[in-house]
Amino acid sequence: YYCYGLSLLHTHLRVGGSIVFNNSFIFLGGVLKSLIDYKCTGFAGVPSHFQILLRKSDSFKQTKFPDLKYVTQAGGKLAPIFIDEFREAHPEVRFVVMYGQTEATARLSWLPPEVYDKRKGSMGKGIPGVDLRVVDEKGEPIKPGETGEVIARGDNIMMGYFADEEGTKNAIRNGWLYTGDLGTVDEDGYIYLTARSKEIIKVRGKRISPKEIEAVILALPEVIDCTIEGVEDEIEGEMLKAIVTVRTDSISTLTRDRLIHHCSQHLALFKVPQIYEFKDNLTISATGKKIKKV
Repeated sequence: YYCYGLSLLHTHLRVGGSIVFNNSFIFLGGVLKSLIDYKCTGFAGVPSHFQILLRKSDSFKQTKFPDLKYVTQAGGKLAPIFIDEFREAHPEVRFVVMYGQTEATARLSWLPPEVYDKRKGSMGKGIPGVDLRVVDEKGEPIKPGETGEVIARGDNIMMGYFADEEGTKNAIRNGWLYTGDLGTVDEDGYIYLTARSKEIIKVRGKRISPKEIEAVILALPEVIDCTIEGVEDEIEGEMLKAIVTVRTDSISTLTRDRLIHHCSQHLALFKVPQIYEFKDNLTISATGKKIKKV
């Protein structure tokens, strides 16, 4: 269940706006044509949409969208390298980073475009009516630079999960929604996500956030997407595996050795993946989110 799209429908209906549906991202030309033909002033997408537009389309960066004023991004963290590419290609379009959960129907925070350069990588601060905190295991607010869990409180938070009392008790505690997202804060209260608590991988006893490694690999222009996962290993406990989606014209030139060399220049050695799987197609669900192996 996922309510980002439904929230967009409701907000447009509320203000009397028009909305164009296009769920065929496999045909990028059709998406670009719709933006122009319908004179769209806004575009809402999840990370995979922007990754595909920027790395798979040969024309998106050169195409002009005279009516487009803003884009909004939610549904997961988009690596700053993609936001930078979008802003460089279309500086006249405001890029709004947002964060939320279906349990919060559906928005929790936003980062104004005007502060993006100074707060790059941040999901921003709570929207009006929402309190956001990052807390430690005791429920106490963390200090800047420390890592904790993001929790939220507001009228938009769900009452609970239907017919799931145990799940509700774990998610809602003392009126706060425990999101399961780990993050840190800066001195001015801006929140930066680091990982989902369930995504943390342990290698040689060290806790590793996949997002840090994914961001390094995504910096390569041939890469469309990257997923880091842990695979069982008798010696290490878990080994790091990188599943890399590559542009079709680069699938034969981007090698394991090149990726290891690139990662070793930007990461501690224990964070460098040793196993690589290459793909030339990004598998996404009906909601636009990439499908991960279970």
